Amino acid sequence: DSSLLSGKIVVEFTKPGLYTIHVTVRDNSNFSDSTSIQISVGQEPIATIISPPVDFTFAVGDIIILEGYSPGANVSLFWEVRQHHNTHYHPYLGYVRGNNFSMPPVPEPEDLLAASNSYLEARMSAVNIVTGLTTVVSRIIPPRKVVVSLESVPSGMEVSVDNVIIRTPSEITTWENHLLSLYVEAVPFPNSFDYWSYGGIEISNTERRWSFLVPANSKNSNDESSIQIVAYFDEKETMAPIESP
Repeated sequence: DSSLLSGKIVVEFTKPGLYTIHVTVRDNSNFSDSTSIQISVGQEPIATIISPPVDFTFAVGDIIILEGYSPGANVSLFWEVRQHHNTHYHPYLGYVRGNNFSMPPVPEPEDLLAASNSYLEARMSAVNIVTGLTTVVSRIIPPRKVVVSLESVPSGMEVSVDNVIIRTPSEITTWENHLLSLYVEAVPFPNSFDYWSYGGIEISNTERRWSFLVPANSKNSNDESSIQIVAYFDEKETMAPIESP
């Protein structure tokens, strides 16, 4: 208000809003300096995430609805979804204004290792567009994990899983509805690849490469379910050479 004051200054704001305060100081030699600061006056918005609900879990390809609630006037909702992997995250859905809309389908895990330590985080910001005051709430959305027990007959063979070489027997963690890429590379002589088995049932597929759609988590929760995949090999016996008399 362009008042000329000195000492401690108390300013009272009677209405909510976003205010800019400019301050200029001048000494006896007529040297001066100025600064300014913005302050928000009012109450922070109340913010509640409705969807996804608490304890919600996802499978690859799921469509998740983002819906929140914030009472009062002049409040807009903004959404962001992060794909966390170990100690870092990737933006999956940018800072989007709106409410009660579908986010893009849930992606495949970043890689084989990421399937064991990745999750989504939905963040909702309730912003009062008059005062600028903001409340941020978030919800962790874990994947429905499936543990694959990978074995071979005979044991100790190498199998490529999502381009990672694994020696059997071994267990790997993946997500429901993930298209798991299995491949048997060069087989040591005298063995040859025979067939794949899932859950004790022979798969009519003698190809060394197999794309396997991970089935639904039987527990349908944060707990891991498990399945078994076995690669069978022919063990051919080698004949000793016949010695000449």
